[in-house]
Amino acid sequence: MDTYKHIKQLDSLVATIDDLLADSTVAAWHSGVLQEAKSAFSQIQQKAITSLQENLVDQMIQQLADVEQEMRISLESPLSSLCRLVDTNNLALEVKSQLLIQVGKTYDILGQWNQALDIFHKSLDVCTDNTAHRAEILKYLGHIKSKQREYSSATKLYLDSLAIYTLLQNKHEIAKMYLYQGYNDFEQGNYRQAEDYYRLALKLATEEADNQVIADCRNNLGIMATVKGALDDAIAYYQQAASGYESLGDIPGLAAAYHNLAMLQVDKENWKDAGESYQRALEYARQTGNLELMGLIHLNRAELAIKLYDSAMAKACCDYAIAVFGELDSHTRVAEAYKFLGRVSSQQKKWDEAGGYFERSIKINDSVNNPLGAAEARYEYGVMYLSQGLKDNAKQQFTEALEIFDKLGASLDVQKVKAELAKLEGAKKEKASKIKRIVRIQRG
Repeated sequence: MDTYKHIKQLDSLVATIDDLLADSTVAAWHSGVLQEAKSAFSQIQQKAITSLQENLVDQMIQQLADVEQEMRISLESPLSSLCRLVDTNNLALEVKSQLLIQVGKTYDILGQWNQALDIFHKSLDVCTDNTAHRAEILKYLGHIKSKQREYSSATKLYLDSLAIYTLLQNKHEIAKMYLYQGYNDFEQGNYRQAEDYYRLALKLATEEADNQVIADCRNNLGIMATVKGALDDAIAYYQQAASGYESLGDIPGLAAAYHNLAMLQVDKENWKDAGESYQRALEYARQTGNLELMGLIHLNRAELAIKLYDSAMAKACCDYAIAVFGELDSHTRVAEAYKFLGRVSSQQKKWDEAGGYFERSIKINDSVNNPLGAAEARYEYGVMYLSQGLKDNAKQQFTEALEIFDKLGASLDVQKVKAELAKLEGAKKEKASKIKRIVRIQRG
């Protein structure tokens, strides 16, 4: 629910559609509806600003949801009319194809993915040659399949799109396709392959001087460096990404980079720097009207509060995150919040309550095939049992977590769990990693 971004994107799409029709025989058609949509956007934007200024989470969630709904309603008639236009008028094939792409992109922005899929598939029938338009359609189909967690389908579509861009020698788009495929692999836990794609994307983007893709790659490579425990490299990547986003005026990018940097500073126990970075991230996120991003910053800010034994702040952050991500049906992040609530209850020695939160987190992660989240929750569950002196229970959770971490190639987490198992066996205490890799923000 990235409201300001959606308003800007939709306004741009309306202008693009207007341009496409300007030289056709139906130029006068739809002008009234287009103007009506533009007028609605200005009113919608003011409502979004008001809801953000009030800064009351329950009210904000509902108001921004209402704004998104108004955008859907205001565009329902023009989108239907555009589809009829394509079906009933003898437009040039290229104009038809481009119009359908704009309609599909609009449905995608509005979160109406099934409608977007229908339109994009229809546009493929119009655009049969290996042109840039066909590659673009395949790319957007891949985006939607990835959002629907149909990663295998997304990969095939991305590779088909990449093949066309390669044939056309379009290095700019090839770099972006590597970035998208990297994100797709990361979501499946294929971290090594994701990093390879990010490096390929960075190399090509540097050759093409594509500063947006360069900044996004550096942000994502910062995440990869954190996974491998190369923390100094991660800091450098995040700082380079932030500098790039600032030059581009990319406010969501700045929010993502400072959020990720704050998480790394928590890992390194630089509490003051972490607090400042989270605050900067939150300020940038508020400027964008991105409720999802604000929820994520609150979620991960809970980690800092737990480290500082501030249970009231940690609970408040988790409650905010659950309210936001429950509304957005973002199950993995709801699971993350329950894991944190489990840690808070463990600190307070409320063992039954903590166990319930950890079980809930594991169940949600398993249901949406998020092995990293499930393993992290099991590790924290084991720590809770260890605090109670229930060594057999702790060993069971640590062993299951270790198996998952090892399969994912999360070396620092493997080291961390092995250290706890060594303690259980009475071996010499190994220095356990203090890295907590919760949800970081990928860009792509």
